[in-house]
Amino acid sequence: KKLDPGYFNKGTDGYYSMSNTTKEQTNLNVNLNLNKQINDDFEIHGFLRGEYYNSFGQTMKLETDGGLIVPDKFFIGNSKKPVKYSGNINGEKTMLSAVGQIGTSYKDMFFIDVTGRNDWSSSLVYGDGHGTYSYFYPSVSGSWLITNTFREQLPRWISFAKLRASWAQVGNDTEPYIINSAYSLISSTVGSDNIFGNVIGDTKYSADLKPERKNSWEVGIEWRFLDNRIAVDATYYKENTKDQIMKISVPYVSGIRYQYVNAG
Repeated sequence: KKLDPGYFNKGTDGYYSMSNTTKEQTNLNVNLNLNKQINDDFEIHGFLRGEYYNSFGQTMKLETDGGLIVPDKFFIGNSKKPVKYSGNINGEKTMLSAVGQIGTSYKDMFFIDVTGRNDWSSSLVYGDGHGTYSYFYPSVSGSWLITNTFREQLPRWISFAKLRASWAQVGNDTEPYIINSAYSLISSTVGSDNIFGNVIGDTKYSADLKPERKNSWEVGIEWRFLDNRIAVDATYYKENTKDQIMKISVPYVSGIRYQYVNAG
């Protein structure tokens, strides 16, 4: 039985697509720990750690174009026009880190810890290999258990008393791919021919983008009373972030719309 030729002209608004998205993340850590009691008064502790981080994303998509040949039959080969294909690798980023900490305590009354961390980020490497992709940031913290120092002198209704203070610096990179400018591929159809070309992006990238830096410090107290039935915990802190990586608007007459800069 022959089908009515008009049957194939129905359902042109139909559409079908298939897509596959892959995301992978790999984390590797190597640790070396230290915990040593030197004598009755002092102990020392610390660690060394190496870290490897990698993330990767990939997307592939097939879709019909121009409607379906046979209405209500949803498969890729049922496309009136040549099938559209798109795919890209996105979000690939690698981070290497070295972290260390050393600390000590005295008679279970005074405590101090010092840390240091260095990161190497692929998202801050320019196409020619330069960039501030290696950055170091430290921290130091200390505390004093007042009740362990003056146990006999303090009233019995004071169950616990502690003073603490710290200073820390934290570094931060950016998302992958945003600091390297490049052409994008475009295509258009003229008659039966496909015309290919390049287009310049609308964003300018700083040639010496640096990692963000956040400096913070805090002091605090913790007191407990009446066998820990009442507690007071107070902290005063301040944080300042500099070299924030920001996307700002620029006059379009310059030929671009946005620019990535360090600010803040």
